Amino acid sequence: MFLVLLLFLFAGSVVAAESNTTQNVMEDNYVQSSNQETNVIQSADDNSNVDVYSVENNVISGDKSKNVKQATYSVNNYDDMYNILTSNKNQKSIEINLMGSKIYNVTKPLAINNSVYATNIVINGNGHTLDAKNKKVFMNISYAKTVTLNNLTITNTNYKGQSTFSNNGTLTLNNCNFTDCSIREGGLIFNRATLYMQDCIVKNTIKDTEEFIITYPNARGMLTNYGAAYITDSTISNIASSSASLVDNYGYLYLKSNSLNNSATDFGSIISHIYSVAVIENNLFSNCTSTYGGVISNHGIITLKGNRFYSNRASIGGVLYNNGNVSFTSNVLRDNEATLAGCIYNEVFIDKNTNEVYGFINCTKNTFTSNRASIGAVLSNYANITFEGNIIGNNHATDDAFFENDGKNGGTAVIDNNAYMNIYNNTFNSNTAKSAAVLYNRGNVSFVRNNLSSNYVDGDKSFVIENYGRINITNSYFNNNTDNYRDMLIYSSNKNYNISRNTYLNNRLNNTIKTSISNNTIIVQIRLRDIYNSTVYNGSIMLYSNGRFNNNASVSNGQSKISVLTKNVYKSNNNMTINYVSQDKHYLNTTISFKYNSNFTSYVTINDIKNVTAGRVLTVNANILDKNSKPINEGYVIFKYNGLTIKDNNSQTVKVNVKNGKITYNYIIANNTKTSTPSIEVVYTGTDKYEESRMLKYFNVTNKATIVVTTNQSTVKMDQKIKFIATVKWDSIAVNTGFVIFKINGVTVKDAKNNTVRAYLKNGVATYDFTIPDGWSAKPNKLSAVYSQLTYTRLENKTYFSLNKTQAHFNLTNITAKQNKTATIKGGLLDEYNHSVCGASTAIIKIDGVSYLNENGKLQVYAIVNGSVDIKFRVPIDLKKGNHTIEVVTGTRNAYIGTRTQITLTVQ
Repeated sequence: MFLVLLLFLFAGSVVAAESNTTQNVMEDNYVQSSNQETNVIQSADDNSNVDVYSVENNVISGDKSKNVKQATYSVNNYDDMYNILTSNKNQKSIEINLMGSKIYNVTKPLAINNSVYATNIVINGNGHTLDAKNKKVFMNISYAKTVTLNNLTITNTNYKGQSTFSNNGTLTLNNCNFTDCSIREGGLIFNRATLYMQDCIVKNTIKDTEEFIITYPNARGMLTNYGAAYITDSTISNIASSSASLVDNYGYLYLKSNSLNNSATDFGSIISHIYSVAVIENNLFSNCTSTYGGVISNHGIITLKGNRFYSNRASIGGVLYNNGNVSFTSNVLRDNEATLAGCIYNEVFIDKNTNEVYGFINCTKNTFTSNRASIGAVLSNYANITFEGNIIGNNHATDDAFFENDGKNGGTAVIDNNAYMNIYNNTFNSNTAKSAAVLYNRGNVSFVRNNLSSNYVDGDKSFVIENYGRINITNSYFNNNTDNYRDMLIYSSNKNYNISRNTYLNNRLNNTIKTSISNNTIIVQIRLRDIYNSTVYNGSIMLYSNGRFNNNASVSNGQSKISVLTKNVYKSNNNMTINYVSQDKHYLNTTISFKYNSNFTSYVTINDIKNVTAGRVLTVNANILDKNSKPINEGYVIFKYNGLTIKDNNSQTVKVNVKNGKITYNYIIANNTKTSTPSIEVVYTGTDKYEESRMLKYFNVTNKATIVVTTNQSTVKMDQKIKFIATVKWDSIAVNTGFVIFKINGVTVKDAKNNTVRAYLKNGVATYDFTIPDGWSAKPNKLSAVYSQLTYTRLENKTYFSLNKTQAHFNLTNITAKQNKTATIKGGLLDEYNHSVCGASTAIIKIDGVSYLNENGKLQVYAIVNGSVDIKFRVPIDLKKGNHTIEVVTGTRNAYIGTRTQITLTVQ
């Protein structure tokens, strides 16, 4: 009994239980553990033969014939684990706990085949690492075996092109880490049966993934799958392969809630082959690169739902290269890039064995943002796509390449369709391209109930939607798809289109104007381009006759009727212009010009008017003729100057009777008339026989008033006086009335009481002595003089004077202080006139020629505000007693020249 107890204490316990059968098994160096209620006691003779006893209800029996089916072991090294698995002949289920050293060196691969008795194996890594040192692989599992690995790290299993795991049974990996496992050849896992992988991390030490592919052309990806693989909640990064860097799938693949980052391959991180099936949900794919399909190259059947695709790149298909069948739903695609098809490339494939046709994508409820490609920033389709309920924003077709085989320039299309597409209920916002910012179609498209806003092309002759095939555009909303200068919305090279029942707002749609005339009424029709199959619903018509405004009218349902008024209209050969002005930015503003012969009963013509000097007489001569160009001899005219009716001194409207078809009127132009182009209008008021008519003419007014502003000196300093001089003349005669206001740099000069200074004219001259204030910066200053008086127009002129800097100087006294005590320098910083220097200046001090430093070893800088010097410093403890020289230095500012001075410091 003592021997039994001793062995129990030193060797531990082994428990295996199946129903009521319990057997204890022990081999050297292996420690079994159990929490079973059945107590196990083990003994051994001198030849290490193990006797197994089952202790149940405190009864000891010595039955050695019962076979237990489940056992738990604890091991301390790889060979112990290997020996347990290969030498066991009793247990169908074995659980092994890795103990001891954190790193186990893999000495030989594990073949879990028919020679291994156990069919269900669990290895609990407990955070331990298996390191193959690139000399071995790890495990080969036969079809009838089930293996589970928990919390284990495996590294450096690159050996003879073999996979780290070759699975023909059921392999479960939970919370395992894999680093550099069969990355050069073979791949991490070769699965022909069932694989479960959860909460695992695969991270390889590949610095340059693309260079790695060149160096190791036979490298395979993480998983080659011919069976069923379920990978969830795992993180994979830094993987590379010339084939599929993540999964080469020939069977069934399920990916959920995983993260893949920094993957490089030639044919997609995931390749799904013909007849294979994959379900890919809620994963993150980022920074994946490939030639065909940055993330996925599909030839089978795939469901993609709720995934995020960020910053992936490929030559063709930045995210997906497809010639299989795909359900693509609720994914987010951002910052992906390709030469052709920034996100999705779809082409047809015909199975020669079955004649089945593949190449269908059902793309719904996805978000495409900031993706780029030379052609097809979002997708390029050569098969069949249903595109519904997606959000497409800020994608850009760049101008980086030319596709000669397609005849398309780089920078073409956000969606590039060459086959069949149903595009329903999508939102396109702020997408750009050189041409076709939303859709380039050479196939057959149904484009229904879509919303397009702020999409833009930068090609001069390109459009947001371009059709070279067959297209149906209905019930869609178009808003602000323009550069505000031209119509760039829809173009078709043929008549194979049906476009109707759409809403167009702020797109600057192009239009044409057609006119017809009936009894001095112009009927205007505004028509959009035929392709829009819509009507101009708003806007206004502006009518000009002979360069002058005549009348205006509103547009309703593409039509307007505008009456020609009698003003500015001749009997015949009138130059008429119609301007269509759109409300908001719905349509382009359009202009048409034409000749017009009127049918009025009276006409006014005004003889040419030469330039008129302000203060002088304007003579107006006009002719009033009937429709046969014969003089009218009845009625009168009135006059309007700049649109205002001219009245006499009694405030009565001036009227001039018409005699023999002529009138003459003299009007004095006021002295205060600005030099501009005023207008005079002659209005024949009409009679019972003749209708009203009018004519307006512009003329030039010259002004003889002048003002010249000067100063008595061109340069001046602070506190000095400068004389401002303004000379005002009228036709070379001095003006003696009114006053002048001076401004310096746009600011009115005011006196000490803050009142505007008025300099009154005497013999045509106004002067003012101005003292330059302290603190003004030395720079050129603009002096303006403004004269205004009711008799004359406002006059203004300017000149410049310069301000020189003033020399500053210190006024300081000698000081006395003790070692390591504070000393104070007081005094003033003054200008040339002994006025305190205005504003903030800076100063430093030197003691015996050495600059004074602060506690941080930096130059100590002192502030001098408005000339007040108050400098405090601590006398160095090592400064000898006696007299020392202190130099105070200040720099040059905008208004003052810097200075320096010396005083004596006496250290007591």
